[in-house]
Amino acid sequence: MKIIELNAGLLSNHEVAQVLRERGADPSAGLNTRATASEKTVYEYLLSQAGCIKSREELQALIDDLKPFGLARAELAQVINLAPASAVEVHLVVEDCEERLSEQQVEALTAVVARHLRGAAGRAAADGDGAMQE
Repeated sequence: MKIIELNAGLLSNHEVAQVLRERGADPSAGLNTRATASEKTVYEYLLSQAGCIKSREELQALIDDLKPFGLARAELAQVINLAPASAVEVHLVVEDCEERLSEQQVEALTAVVARHLRGAAGRAAADGDGAMQE
């Protein structure tokens, strides 16, 4: 693999998974792929995480909804990757959160994350639970 531009920017877990999928890390790609065993393991791990963004459009919609909070690029990437579910988790991700965001803004941020990320994960988990009960 050739490095085109060193440290060009931050990647979300979704974007890393997309690159790994293109390299053939998806199990449905078969045995004749360029992906190494570790890339396949990372791909499977990323798919199991809370952030269930399926497309670039969904990722962009989340980024657009997070713009009013004035997050730095690194904070934005952390919110996308970690999907904070509580005010405590938001405070761990956003630097100087108490000074930059009100309690209402923190609650609104967790609501945006829930709508875009955890909502999809919760539906997938519920579907899986239903299949287990049958």
